[in-house]
Amino acid sequence: MRRRLQAGERRVPVGKGLIDFITRIYDVAVVGAGPAGSTAARILAARGLKVLLIDAKKLPRDKPCAGVVSAKTLSVLEQEGLGVPQDLVEAEIYGLRAFGPNMEPVCMEPACEAGISLPGRPRLGITVRRRAFDWFLTEAARNAGARLIDACRLVGVGPSAARDTYGGLPALWLDTSKGRFEARVIVGADGVSGATARLAGIRLRFRWWELARTWSMDIPVNLAANRAIPVTNVAEIYFPPIPFGSGWLFPHGDHVNVGIGYAAFTRRIFIDSDGPSSQSEPHPAFSAFLNNLARVKGWEIQTISATKPGGPKEYLVPAGGFRRPIACGQVLLIGDAAGLVDPFTGEGMFNAVRSAKIAAETITDFLCGDFTGYRPAGRGGRAPAWHPIAYEYTRRCYGALLPELRRSLILTAVFFNKGGLFSRLLRRDPRRAAWLARVMHSEGAYRRALTELLLR
Repeated sequence: MRRRLQAGERRVPVGKGLIDFITRIYDVAVVGAGPAGSTAARILAARGLKVLLIDAKKLPRDKPCAGVVSAKTLSVLEQEGLGVPQDLVEAEIYGLRAFGPNMEPVCMEPACEAGISLPGRPRLGITVRRRAFDWFLTEAARNAGARLIDACRLVGVGPSAARDTYGGLPALWLDTSKGRFEARVIVGADGVSGATARLAGIRLRFRWWELARTWSMDIPVNLAANRAIPVTNVAEIYFPPIPFGSGWLFPHGDHVNVGIGYAAFTRRIFIDSDGPSSQSEPHPAFSAFLNNLARVKGWEIQTISATKPGGPKEYLVPAGGFRRPIACGQVLLIGDAAGLVDPFTGEGMFNAVRSAKIAAETITDFLCGDFTGYRPAGRGGRAPAWHPIAYEYTRRCYGALLPELRRSLILTAVFFNKGGLFSRLLRRDPRRAAWLARVMHSEGAYRRALTELLLR
């Protein structure tokens, strides 16, 4: 016997047969339960909106990442009542060490042994396991009232026959692997290879010159009895002789994360943005970096290769600083899906949660505020074919994030080979390296960095 439908529910046909799926009309559907999606879902649900949060993977899940959460990211989360529990913190970072193209320290002064930091030596960030950290944010969204459905893949988006009460606009339907849902607004937080941007007609894929390719792997602290990796509160940043490239070593509780990132400029190193490469072997650039690092640290490369089944993991990073479409109609993109990654450092977490907060505020204003009849004025007498929420989110998001991303992009373009001119500038005056710590600690660091590095 079938259950009686409640208010707001209806049975819809899905697929080839009339399968009985119960559908609810949500205020907002968030696609992707990473830091950006979970943060947006949590804020929206806490403000009383009916929120659906879906993810294509079974949760909780692992994600290839260095696992660094900067101090400025922690500050944004704390402003929304999402303080990270101490049991999720694997290590705290209070200083940075910078190394040149030959693995030589950029700063040779004794004070730099403890790492480059800021006055008072504040915490610059923490390292976490992404599986646990992402699940913490997802649980926070669910506890706030969002409905979570994992292993739910988005396969279609379109206008619904139902009319939105806000201006008579149509709601949107979402076809997924677990049925059809309807929402007034859709937030795409499904990453660089997500389907939301493509299905909503915002973007088919990122352009090849907007992408970076990264390799990383976790290495246990004790590779052998006499070859232990010292785990400290200092992160190590490397500037190898690779175009637009940098490397890192971040301490975790029982391991360190080692990785490298560089621009995907040539056909030889370019990976299609539909997904990660199927190659089983790491790129020669990563192998060379790992070999040099092992030589300097005294590691046994054979032991490193056997530390984790599958070895290094690769993933794509979309560089920010380009003004690209991030919204269309009632669909908004946030985080990596919007291409808001810092092009110089490769950090995406901060702009992910910032764009999530901006999207949540814009949606709340639209659904609960005075957006009725609002239409942006077009240029040259031509009205843009934008929904007001898409226009307003784009204006707010780029107004808050684009200036710093463009400054970061300028630095990236000027220091094409970070192991060359950039390393020499830092070596000439090690105090300049303090801006690297400021980038992790607070917003607006690139404005000062341009002054210190280019105008002095």
